[in-house]
Amino acid sequence: MAFRNKLIGGEIVSQENIRLIHTAHIREGEGAPSFYGYGMVVQGHPKLGTFYWHNGGNTVSSANWTDYADNGYLIVAASRAPNLSADHVVMKLTGALFDLDLRMQNSDEGEKMTSPPDAKMIANVKSLVNAFLTNIASNSKENWRTLIETRGAPEFVSLAPMDGHLLMFEKFHEKLGGFVKKRIEITGPDEISIVMEHLETGTLQLVVLGFNNINNGQLTGVAIED
Repeated sequence: MAFRNKLIGGEIVSQENIRLIHTAHIREGEGAPSFYGYGMVVQGHPKLGTFYWHNGGNTVSSANWTDYADNGYLIVAASRAPNLSADHVVMKLTGALFDLDLRMQNSDEGEKMTSPPDAKMIANVKSLVNAFLTNIASNSKENWRTLIETRGAPEFVSLAPMDGHLLMFEKFHEKLGGFVKKRIEITGPDEISIVMEHLETGTLQLVVLGFNNINNGQLTGVAIED
């Protein structure tokens, strides 16, 4: 009910989108009283984050993607994360739906470093990691924007509008509060793993940065593992 009230109140999507959500589109057969397609639903999930999904033929007040899954309907998921495999998407969805902690086994076929990183790559990795952690530690959207604009690869910047990037960086900032860098590993030719440790609890947190070795190192993606 809280979600619906915020949706109808224009706190989640614009009033124009609300109008579209409640607009019937294609009649379900000639003379049928019902229609296919009532636009879009935005819904949060405690494990999977925020969902923006097609509402099918149900009204927005009764739609629930988890109910659809329970009844065998197809869920098509998309993510702004670069290089995200379909297997990983299915694993995460399945784990959330059945309350399981599923993890991929490391593949022997995964992309590996064919030679030790040279001095330039090491310098670029350190530069990018320091820039990322310094800016994420600050509570400044302007700092985040500067990082995205100056250190983001073109394909990363184009993944989302700046407001979308800033929203994700706000979540990163909240998630990594109280953590400090423990160690850095170059885990692939285009991947950096940062192991973070919480100052009070000692909890470890893995942050994975996608990068390319252009200029002084460009950011191509960010993932924070649970």
